[in-house]
Amino acid sequence: AEGVVLLHRFRILRLLGSGGIGGDGEAEDLELGRVALKTIRPQITGNPALLSRFRQEVQLARRVTQPNVCRVHELFTLEAALPGALPTLFLSMEFLEGITLAEKLQRDGPYPWRQAEVIARQICHGLDAIHDAGIIHRDLKARNIMLVEKNGGCRAVLTDFGLAIDTPGSQIGRASCRERV
Repeated sequence: AEGVVLLHRFRILRLLGSGGIGGDGEAEDLELGRVALKTIRPQITGNPALLSRFRQEVQLARRVTQPNVCRVHELFTLEAALPGALPTLFLSMEFLEGITLAEKLQRDGPYPWRQAEVIARQICHGLDAIHDAGIIHRDLKARNIMLVEKNGGCRAVLTDFGLAIDTPGSQIGRASCRERV
Protein backbone atom coordinates (compact mmCIF):
# COMPACT_ATOMS: atom_id res chain seq x y z
CA ALA A 1 0.00 0.00 0.00
CA GLU A 2 1.10 3.56 -0.63
CA GLY A 3 3.12 5.04 2.22
CA VAL A 4 4.20 1.68 3.64
CA VAL A 5 7.94 1.30 4.29
CA LEU A 6 9.37 -2.14 3.48
CA LEU A 7 12.48 -3.43 5.25
CA HIS A 8 13.00 0.02 6.81
CA ARG A 9 14.24 1.13 3.40
CA PHE A 10 11.60 1.33 0.64
CA ARG A 11 8.68 3.76 0.97
CA ILE A 12 5.94 2.85 -1.51
CA LEU A 13 4.93 5.95 -3.48
CA ARG A 14 2.39 4.43 -5.84
CA LEU A 15 1.33 1.17 -7.38
CA LEU A 16 1.98 0.97 -11.11
CA GLY A 17 0.17 -2.20 -12.08
CA SER A 18 0.15 -5.94 -11.80
CA GLY A 19 0.63 -8.91 -14.04
CA GLY A 20 0.47 -12.66 -13.87
CA ILE A 21 3.45 -13.06 -11.58
CA GLY A 22 3.12 -10.01 -9.32
CA GLY A 23 2.99 -6.25 -9.20
CA ASP A 24 5.07 -3.17 -9.85
CA GLY A 25 5.38 -0.01 -7.85
CA GLU A 26 7.30 3.21 -7.58
CA ALA A 27 9.21 3.59 -4.32
CA GLU A 28 11.68 5.82 -2.61
CA ASP A 29 14.76 3.91 -1.57
CA LEU A 30 15.63 5.82 1.60
CA GLU A 31 19.31 5.14 0.92
CA LEU A 32 19.56 5.65 -2.84
CA GLY A 33 16.52 7.55 -4.17
CA ARG A 34 13.66 6.67 -6.49
CA VAL A 35 13.38 3.07 -7.71
CA ALA A 36 10.82 0.67 -9.08
CA LEU A 37 9.92 -2.49 -7.18
CA LYS A 38 8.73 -5.67 -8.85
CA THR A 39 7.11 -8.23 -6.56
CA ILE A 40 6.09 -11.80 -7.06
CA ARG A 41 2.95 -13.10 -5.47
CA PRO A 42 3.54 -15.02 -2.23
CA GLN A 43 1.85 -18.08 -3.78
CA ILE A 44 4.65 -18.25 -6.35
CA THR A 45 7.38 -18.37 -3.70
CA GLY A 46 6.02 -21.81 -2.83
CA ASN A 47 6.67 -23.03 -6.38
CA PRO A 48 10.40 -23.85 -6.64
CA ALA A 49 10.47 -23.62 -10.46
CA LEU A 50 8.84 -20.18 -10.58
CA LEU A 51 10.97 -18.94 -7.70
CA SER A 52 14.09 -20.11 -9.49
CA ARG A 53 12.91 -18.34 -12.65
CA PHE A 54 12.48 -15.06 -10.77
CA ARG A 55 15.95 -15.34 -9.23
CA GLN A 56 17.42 -16.07 -12.66
CA GLU A 57 15.69 -12.97 -14.05
CA VAL A 58 17.49 -10.86 -11.46
CA GLN A 59 20.84 -12.57 -12.01
CA LEU A 60 20.71 -12.20 -15.78
CA ALA A 61 19.50 -8.61 -15.77
CA ARG A 62 22.25 -7.57 -13.35
CA ARG A 63 24.88 -8.66 -15.89
CA VAL A 64 23.88 -5.92 -18.32
CA THR A 65 24.70 -2.26 -17.80
CA GLN A 66 23.77 -0.11 -20.76
CA PRO A 67 21.48 2.97 -21.10
CA ASN A 68 18.96 1.07 -23.27
CA VAL A 69 18.53 -1.78 -20.75
CA CYS A 70 16.71 -1.33 -17.45
CA ARG A 71 19.13 -1.67 -14.53
CA VAL A 72 18.18 -4.20 -11.89
CA HIS A 73 19.68 -3.58 -8.46
CA GLU A 74 18.89 -6.29 -5.93
CA LEU A 75 16.56 -9.08 -4.81
CA PHE A 76 14.90 -8.87 -1.37
CA THR A 77 12.79 -11.20 0.77
CA LEU A 78 9.98 -9.81 2.91
CA GLU A 79 9.12 -12.39 5.53
CA ALA A 80 5.42 -13.16 6.01
CA ALA A 81 3.64 -11.41 8.86
CA LEU A 82 1.56 -14.47 9.76
CA PRO A 83 2.95 -17.82 10.92
CA GLY A 84 2.89 -20.38 8.13
CA ALA A 85 2.41 -17.77 5.39
CA LEU A 86 4.87 -17.58 2.51
CA PRO A 87 7.36 -14.71 2.14
CA THR A 88 7.15 -12.10 -0.61
CA LEU A 89 10.11 -11.57 -2.92
CA PHE A 90 10.74 -8.33 -4.74
CA LEU A 91 13.49 -6.74 -6.75
CA SER A 92 14.55 -3.14 -6.91
CA MET A 93 15.37 -1.66 -10.27
CA GLU A 94 15.77 1.59 -12.16
CA PHE A 95 12.59 3.65 -12.15
CA LEU A 96 11.66 4.59 -15.72
CA GLU A 97 9.34 7.57 -16.05
CA GLY A 98 7.50 7.07 -19.33
CA ILE A 99 5.21 4.75 -21.23
CA THR A 100 5.67 1.50 -23.08
CA LEU A 101 6.18 1.47 -26.82
CA ALA A 102 2.87 -0.44 -27.05
CA GLU A 103 1.01 2.35 -25.20
CA LYS A 104 2.66 5.02 -27.36
CA LEU A 105 1.75 3.27 -30.62
CA GLN A 106 -1.81 2.63 -29.49
CA ARG A 107 -2.26 6.24 -28.42
CA ASP A 108 -0.47 8.02 -31.31
CA GLY A 109 -0.20 5.50 -34.13
CA PRO A 110 3.01 4.72 -36.04
CA TYR A 111 6.12 6.86 -35.62
CA PRO A 112 7.36 8.96 -38.53
CA TRP A 113 10.28 7.24 -40.26
CA ARG A 114 13.09 9.31 -38.66
CA GLN A 115 11.78 8.85 -35.12
CA ALA A 116 11.18 5.13 -35.73
CA GLU A 117 14.78 4.74 -36.89
CA VAL A 118 16.11 6.38 -33.71
CA ILE A 119 13.98 4.10 -31.51
CA ALA A 120 14.96 1.01 -33.55
CA ARG A 121 18.66 1.82 -33.19
CA GLN A 122 18.30 2.26 -29.43
CA ILE A 123 16.53 -1.09 -29.19
CA CYS A 124 19.42 -2.64 -31.14
CA HIS A 125 21.98 -1.04 -28.79
CA GLY A 126 20.15 -2.64 -25.87
CA LEU A 127 19.96 -6.02 -27.62
CA ASP A 128 23.66 -5.85 -28.45
CA ALA A 129 24.49 -5.31 -24.78
CA ILE A 130 22.23 -8.19 -23.76
CA HIS A 131 23.72 -10.50 -26.38
CA ASP A 132 27.29 -9.44 -25.49
CA ALA A 133 26.51 -10.61 -21.94
CA GLY A 134 25.58 -14.04 -23.34
CA ILE A 135 21.85 -13.60 -22.76
CA ILE A 136 18.88 -14.06 -25.09
CA HIS A 137 15.91 -11.90 -24.02
CA ARG A 138 13.18 -14.11 -25.62
CA ASP A 139 10.35 -11.68 -24.86
CA LEU A 140 11.11 -8.61 -26.94
CA LYS A 141 7.81 -6.87 -27.63
CA ALA A 142 6.41 -3.36 -27.52
CA ARG A 143 5.10 -3.88 -23.95
CA ASN A 144 8.65 -4.63 -22.76
CA ILE A 145 10.17 -1.46 -24.20
CA MET A 146 9.82 1.71 -22.15
CA LEU A 147 10.08 5.12 -23.77
CA VAL A 148 11.68 7.57 -21.36
CA GLU A 149 11.55 11.25 -22.27
CA LYS A 150 14.58 13.26 -21.24
CA ASN A 151 15.99 16.61 -22.36
CA GLY A 152 13.51 16.84 -25.23
CA GLY A 153 14.45 13.41 -26.59
CA CYS A 154 13.29 9.88 -26.09
CA ARG A 155 15.26 6.88 -24.86
CA ALA A 156 14.07 3.33 -25.53
CA VAL A 157 14.80 0.97 -22.63
CA LEU A 158 14.41 -2.82 -22.76
CA THR A 159 12.78 -4.37 -19.69
CA ASP A 160 11.60 -7.72 -18.32
CA PHE A 161 14.13 -10.55 -18.30
CA GLY A 162 11.48 -12.99 -17.09
CA LEU A 163 11.91 -15.33 -20.08
CA ALA A 164 15.60 -14.63 -20.74
CA ILE A 165 18.09 -17.47 -20.94
CA ASP A 166 21.81 -17.64 -20.33
CA THR A 167 23.90 -18.86 -23.25
CA PRO A 168 27.45 -19.20 -21.92
CA GLY A 169 30.11 -19.35 -24.62
CA SER A 170 27.61 -18.48 -27.34
CA GLN A 171 28.46 -16.38 -30.37
CA ILE A 172 25.22 -14.37 -30.33
CA GLY A 173 27.00 -11.07 -29.66
CA ARG A 174 29.33 -11.42 -32.64
CA ALA A 175 26.98 -10.16 -35.38
CA SER A 176 25.86 -6.73 -34.25
CA CYS A 177 22.20 -5.86 -34.39
CA ARG A 178 23.30 -2.32 -35.36
CA GLU A 179 24.87 -3.70 -38.53
CA ARG A 180 21.52 -5.07 -39.63
CA VAL A 181 19.48 -1.87 -39.14
